[in-house]
Amino acid sequence: MVRKAVLINLTLAPTRKTPRLAGLPLLLRSVLAAQRAGIEELIIVGGDDPEPLLGREPRVHLVWGWLPVRGTDDTEMEALQTARERLDESFLVLFADSVFDATTAASLRATALNGRLLVVARPADTPEELEPAGASLYLCSKDLFSVVDGTPAERIASLYPRLRAEGRAASVEAHGRLWPRTTERPLLRRIHRELTHFNLKPSDGVFARFNKLVVAEPLIRLFLKTPFTPNAISLLGLALAVGAAVAFFQGTYWWSLLGAVLAFFSAIMDHIDGMAGLK
Repeated sequence: MVRKAVLINLTLAPTRKTPRLAGLPLLLRSVLAAQRAGIEELIIVGGDDPEPLLGREPRVHLVWGWLPVRGTDDTEMEALQTARERLDESFLVLFADSVFDATTAASLRATALNGRLLVVARPADTPEELEPAGASLYLCSKDLFSVVDGTPAERIASLYPRLRAEGRAASVEAHGRLWPRTTERPLLRRIHRELTHFNLKPSDGVFARFNKLVVAEPLIRLFLKTPFTPNAISLLGLALAVGAAVAFFQGTYWWSLLGAVLAFFSAIMDHIDGMAGLK
């Protein structure tokens, strides 16, 4: 099982101006998704020092380190070479503009290489033979560097056609949700809408949709800006449920009204904890 990952950051600075998805900077979202997927050590290559973003983020528990690149014109392959000495086993490669969920990364890190040097995750319903020009996630063998040496390739994706022809690369369909790499705000807004509607059920009526899309969504954005984890949100929902039970026990009109409000927000928390984990 893969324990390490390299995050290549040649496009984003970890500042408030960086593009965001569901309220989170893309770089931070990639780190948290990798952590939920079981990655234990993350090597960030390029960009500004992420310490101001990650060092004070209580949700980041994995071991991470930062390696600067030599210049502003470094390519993905050169950035990957920078982390070479720290990689003595198979590893994942992701990017600061990768957009994926933890299920996808977990399924890829559990994939057997079987002698291959490169495996790429592809979105569902994408043809297997399609060249992964905008792929978000790769599984790499440590032996990949033997192919990288002396190659003029600038992007990892450009290695794929040759390695696939040689039987040393393959693609696997993502088990979770996966999108092409992007920093374009219109596409990020579309992805956000997909994430927001992901938890809707065909049986949801108007009231359920209103609660999930109108009431819960602003609260999800709020919680994503706080140290609250999905488990902490679940505990808050439990506390609200207990408070509702106590209020109903009083038996009077106003106490019952308070109990109804607390019960309503307890149900909303049950939706928020899951969506906060997905986002």
